[in-house]
Amino acid sequence: EVGCLVDRAYSGGTMDRPGIQALMRMVQAGQVKVVLIFKLERVSRNMDEWGPFRAFLKKYGCRLESATESISEEEPEGRLKNNIMMSVAEFERLNTAKKTRLKMLEQAKRGYWNGGLIPYGYTYDKNIQSLHPHASEAPVLQRIFQQAAKLVSLTQIANALNAEGVRTKERIIQRKNGKTQTIGGQLFRSDGLRLMIQNPIYRGAVKFEGQEFAGRHEAVVSVEVWEKANAAAADIQERPGQVD
Repeated sequence: EVGCLVDRAYSGGTMDRPGIQALMRMVQAGQVKVVLIFKLERVSRNMDEWGPFRAFLKKYGCRLESATESISEEEPEGRLKNNIMMSVAEFERLNTAKKTRLKMLEQAKRGYWNGGLIPYGYTYDKNIQSLHPHASEAPVLQRIFQQAAKLVSLTQIANALNAEGVRTKERIIQRKNGKTQTIGGQLFRSDGLRLMIQNPIYRGAVKFEGQEFAGRHEAVVSVEVWEKANAAAADIQERPGQVD
């Protein structure tokens, strides 16, 4: 029998992937004698995990073969070559990650938002790569900040928004399996409001790896209101029995 396991859109930096984990369960159950791969770097690009995986296959008498490379470890030279190939693959992975971080840092220094889930209160214009205040969400966000700055508890603010039928931002995301999913559109909670209030993007700043830079996007609230709301949110203690 022949089976095919694929880990689409998963990084080779970890073996904690659905396909690899399924393969290991099959090997452990004695259902697999030969694992045929395309390239060694498609299995893993992490030296710390490569050794234990190789030992695991050997323990259960399973042979690893490649369709494009000679990866036999019957001789010491083969084992050394595989270790070198794995080291190179790991270096390329880490170097790519480093370049990506540097690029994102430069983007942040220039005031560009580095992406992710679009913050509540904003829309994103791909043409000019910039955030813009959302027509209906921005006023709600301003209200949240203004009320928090006046020491209104976050639970009270959340309850009022929920009672009016206001909900969190709906987003469509694509999962690693290729399927799309709609998330959000939920009730507001005090913990979610606290995270929003703490986000410096609303006062016109972008943050990357602990550093803040002046953003190119329009601020939704003033620095003064942002600071007052944050000071209040940090000090407010929700009363026992309140529902988040």
